[in-house]
Formats: sequence, structure tokens, C-alpha cells
Amino acid sequence: MQNQGNDSTMKILVGVVLVAVVAIVAYMTMNGNSASDTKEKVTATPVKSADADKAGFTAAQKKEIEEVVIKLVREQSDTFMAAINDGMQLQQEKVAQDLIKTATAEKDNISKNAVIWGDPKAAMRVYAMIDPMCPHCHDFMRVAITVLEKSKDVSFQMIVAPILGANSVAVSKVILASHIQGADKSKKLMAKFVDNVTGLDRAKFIGLIKDAGIDVARFEKDEASDAIEKQLLANVGILEKLKVPGVPTIFIENKDGTLISTPPMKPEDFVELAERLKDGEDISKPSTKPKKEETKKEEAKKPEVKVEAKPEAKADVKKEEAKKPEAKADAKADVKKEEAKKPEAKAEAKSEAKADVKKEETKKPEAKAEAKPEAKADVKKEEAKKSEVKVEAKSEAKADVKKEEAKADAKPDVKTDADKKKAH
Repeated sequence: MQNQGNDSTMKILVGVVLVAVVAIVAYMTMNGNSASDTKEKVTATPVKSADADKAGFTAAQKKEIEEVVIKLVREQSDTFMAAINDGMQLQQEKVAQDLIKTATAEKDNISKNAVIWGDPKAAMRVYAMIDPMCPHCHDFMRVAITVLEKSKDVSFQMIVAPILGANSVAVSKVILASHIQGADKSKKLMAKFVDNVTGLDRAKFIGLIKDAGIDVARFEKDEASDAIEKQLLANVGILEKLKVPGVPTIFIENKDGTLISTPPMKPEDFVELAERLKDGEDISKPSTKPKKEETKKEEAKKPEVKVEAKPEAKADVKKEEAKKPEAKADAKADVKKEEAKKPEAKAEAKSEAKADVKKEETKKPEAKAEAKPEAKADVKKEEAKKSEVKVEAKSEAKADVKKEEAKADAKPDVKTDADKKKAH
């Protein structure tokens, strides 16, 4: 933090130096122009230009100065902006430190006038400045109620100050008057109020008061009392003294009794800070220990993982074991099916073989029957051919004989000389 402060201071000094440089440049420009104008008129009485202002700058000089300044700002814009931002941050830090000092000094006075939810002696005490008509304050009150449901180590001490108008005054009186009848009843009423604030009128408000278990007659008497009026004025005075920048403004009491300013947080963040305070930690510094909430979550997850893993593993083993007899049964069934198929296959094969044999046997007589007529027909054909040949041969032989006889008859009766001699 100290180094950051030194860096910021240096940036601011640089910004101041730059501004000084701009002024010097402007001054030198002005003097340079004046010197050049009067160089040849040293003995003359200086006369101001008609367009020069009270500071002695002419319009041309002003324009030149503006151009130099604008150029410098453009070239060094990052440095200027950084210096301005750092200056604002330092101012805010100073205001915050003053606020914390004043709040710490007024801590007892705040507690005296506060509406307290939870155990006032809890390990962590939260101080809050609220207006009951502020929407952000409604969110904070919801968070406070949730924290109190989760932890007994936190208490909320709230300064109810009506700074947003007449409705804020009326509701602030309701809160203070209801708190007289008990913090739990007041908390219950505010829980109902923040969820039903839209369109809320007096009759509806009285209904919420009854629902919270508050005695209406006593409530109305306390609401109209001077004590409530004085308390409201005192609360507004506390906010003015602290110079709070807005509502809700929240402080947490550290282990050494000093107050620490904090923004609105989640319920678990309040609970975690309370645990740190119980352990004696300085909550103004970052914790070096792991968050207990995260540690609890991790520890809670471990047995869950183990418990979940075991049943899953057992379930897997059981499934595998259950599958084994099923697999065996399936294997046996397959074997039986195969064995059942074998006689069927054999029977089918035998049937097919017998059918084939029968077909073959059936074919044989048919073939024989077909062969016999064909053979007989062939024999007959051959015999017919033979007889035809014989007939033809006989016919031809007879024809030849006849031809020969005819030839013989046709020859003349010629006798040789031998024959003639024999005859004589």
C-alpha cells in the first residue's frame, strides 16, 4: 500500500510539473513576442495593444498558448489522466480512512441506537447504515436474514435513517417501534416488508405487523412516541457525522475493535469472515488459510465419491456375475440348439438321400421303359431295312437274270468253224 501511495504521489508530481511547463512555455512565448516587437524601439515608451487583455496577452498570443497547451495535453494525455485518477483515488482513500476512524470512535453510539438482529456478543458484529426505502438496502436485509439462518456467530446492528423522503420516515418509525417488541418480530416484519414493498399502504402494513406477531395497539403507541422521533433524529445525525457517501454503508468490527468498511457481500462471505474472526485472524488482510466453506465442500465431496464409487463398483460386479450364468445358460442353450440341429440335419440329410435314391430308382425303370421301346423300334427298323435290302437284292438279282436271259435270246446262232466241223 505504501509503494502504491508513493507511485501515485509521483504521478501527481509529474502532472504538476507538466502544467508548470505549459505555463513557462506560455510565458516565454509571450515574452518572446514582446521582445521581438520592441527590439528596434528600446527607447520608445511601451504601449499596450488595443486587443490585449488585463494580463497583457493579445488574441494571437492566446491562440498560440492554447495550441501549445492542447498539443502538450494530447501528447501527454495518459500521464494527465493517470495523475487525475490517482489524485481522485487518494482523495477517496482519505475519505474512507476518515470515515473508518469516525465510525470506530462512534461505535458505541451506533450500537446504542441500532436495531440489532442476532446475538450482540457474536464473534462478528456488522454495522450498517440503511434507509428502509432503498432497494439496495432491501437486498442487504435479505442477505442479513439468510446469514442469521446459517450462522449464530454474526450479528447485524443497523442504523435506520430516513434520508429518502416522507415514506422513509414512516417506515423507519415502523421498524423502530416493532423492534421494541423483540428483534425476532422486527426481523420477521422486515422480511415480509422487503418482499411486499410495492403498492404497500397502511392497511396492508398493519396486516404484515399482525402476521409478524406484533401487538398492534402497543405498536401504534410506540410508533407515535417522542422516543421514536428522537431516535430517528439521532440516527440521521450519526450519518451526517460519519459523512457516509450513501446507503447501505457497511462496517465489520475487526478482532482489535476497529471497524473495516466493506461492500455488500454474499451470505457465505459473511459466514467465512465470522469463522476467521473466531480463529483470531485479522480480517483486514487476505487469509492465508483455505476457506472453511470450500474445505467443508471438499470434505463433503470425498465420502460422497467413496460412497458413490462403492455401490457403482458393487453394482458392476453384480452385473458381471449376473451375466455369467446368463452367458452359461446362453452357451448351454446354443449347445442344445446345435445338438438339436444335428439329428435334424441328419434326418434331413437321410431324407434327402432317400429322396435322391428314390428319384434315381424311379428314373431307372422309366429309362429302361424308354430304352426298350426305342431299342425295339431300332431293331424293327434294322429288320425292315434288311428285308428291304434282301427284297431289293432279290429283285435286282432277278432283274439281272432276266437281263442275261434276254441277252442270250437276242444273240444270233453263230457257229464256229469248229462247231461246223463237229456237226459234219
